[in-house]
Amino acid sequence: MTPCPPSDALPRGGLLVEAIRGRLAKLPEDLPAIAKALASLHRQPLPSEAERAPLLAPENSWQAMVEEVRQQANWLGDAQLSRKVTQRIKQELDLLPPRLNDDTPALISFDTHPGNFLIADDGRAVLVDLEKCRYGLPGVDLAHTSLYTSTTWDINSQAVLSLADVVAFYRCWQSALETSPDTDTLVACRRATWLWSLTWCAKWRAQHLNAKDAQQRGEDWSAELTDPAVIDHVRDRVEHYLSLNVIDHVHSELQRLQVSL
Repeated sequence: MTPCPPSDALPRGGLLVEAIRGRLAKLPEDLPAIAKALASLHRQPLPSEAERAPLLAPENSWQAMVEEVRQQANWLGDAQLSRKVTQRIKQELDLLPPRLNDDTPALISFDTHPGNFLIADDGRAVLVDLEKCRYGLPGVDLAHTSLYTSTTWDINSQAVLSLADVVAFYRCWQSALETSPDTDTLVACRRATWLWSLTWCAKWRAQHLNAKDAQQRGEDWSAELTDPAVIDHVRDRVEHYLSLNVIDHVHSELQRLQVSL
């Protein structure tokens, strides 16, 4: 893996990654290897604040995450969701704490759904999508790897994890670190990451409805509309994740995780 520093040609820099011989991740059996890979990422030494650019590096990682979620939540009114669904999402937003016990930042991926990992021939899990890396809360990566809205997104690596699977994943990650955020912090990050996904779904739904309406008027909107298979897949997942039964399922898991970690 060879870093390319920022330049006029590459303002955000780049990373040349070697070819990886391996296979797609399978859940839950590959979760321990993924947990160790994430721990390796999160253990990376923090550079000084002045040296963290061009990656995002907010002064307060938790506040920045909550603000990002709430900005996306502004799309709820345009997403044409049922009153009950909108109300439930707002209730979950109200459960986000104003601050965390441990908001120490680390280098995180912010895009760790299982489809972004390959399992090398030697058994190592390798994260292959690094373009969204930033300095933030490692609990976000753990959530993004193991939430229902992540593990059922990618067609090639879909799985529904049990609570025991999730707890074992978190504990494997914790065992690979010298220190770990407390349970309240990890669960808060999990709720925030889930809400980031839900509000992204609401944003996509609202924008797609607008684009579809514009297309019927003869306007050429998004290039995404030229790939019906992709649009159909995203629409299916968006509608599924924004359904009351799925929202209740994830909420219940969060409550049970709180007393199991």
